[in-house]
Amino acid sequence: MADAGPASLRLDVGYGKAGVAAGDFLVEQAFVTMKVGKVTADAGRFASPAGFEVLEARENWLYSKGLLYTFAHPHSHEGLRLSAPVSPALTLSGILANGGDLRSNDVGAGPGTGFTGSPYKTLMVGGHYATEATRVSASLFVSKDPITRDDTFLLDAVFTQGMGPTAVNLSGDYGRQGSGSWFGLGASVRHELAEDGLRIMGRLEYLDDKDGVHAVVYPGTSTFASPGPSTVVVSLTGGVGYPVGRNAELKAELRADRASEKVYGLNGPSDLIATFTAAAIAWF
Repeated sequence: MADAGPASLRLDVGYGKAGVAAGDFLVEQAFVTMKVGKVTADAGRFASPAGFEVLEARENWLYSKGLLYTFAHPHSHEGLRLSAPVSPALTLSGILANGGDLRSNDVGAGPGTGFTGSPYKTLMVGGHYATEATRVSASLFVSKDPITRDDTFLLDAVFTQGMGPTAVNLSGDYGRQGSGSWFGLGASVRHELAEDGLRIMGRLEYLDDKDGVHAVVYPGTSTFASPGPSTVVVSLTGGVGYPVGRNAELKAELRADRASEKVYGLNGPSDLIATFTAAAIAWF
């Protein structure tokens, strides 16, 4: 972040195998900030206020992204964000963003659709409450789908509570696009066995996308269809983390996802996929 008098600039970029959708090079955030009285204005591209997990692996309890992060809510926006504190603990915010895709980057339908931009805007209003041990946030997104012109909205809520060496999180999303809807719930826990030592984590998630709103495509499948398969998924993940100094961490996890349909294709059609991941993360 670079400060220049009353304004500042933030630029967050990444390079690497972030996934099929994100590509090798990603501009996560690029925005200018100005402060007028108590109101802070951000203009450009910025991370979404929705959800508990974020893009950077070091900020999340587990290494892999959960169902809610992947399918249920947006990741970033391009537009104008205004925020203002109501009290030392409570901040209210509003966003007017480009596009009508409430799940991804708000830049329209994308390549291969014959549609390069959205005539619609996404409006978000929300609040964030934070104390030393408690964090609560809620966001409501309202927009239109740029192709179908269906009204669409999303309600996202996150609650995190610290209790000494243990912390718990509850998250939920409910969205609707035209006559189709999706619903997701998540619960996570993290416990530190020793200060600056070994941590154990767990996550349980449920995603109901029976109307196939998200054109859900899981690892190993080869086609993208819209609407996607009518699917209900349950995901269970357990892991450990060990900090190495102040700027590195070793992580390992075991994850199992079971779907109501055979949507996995790593070794032929299956309704169950299990993965093991070991990772070393460093930041500077």
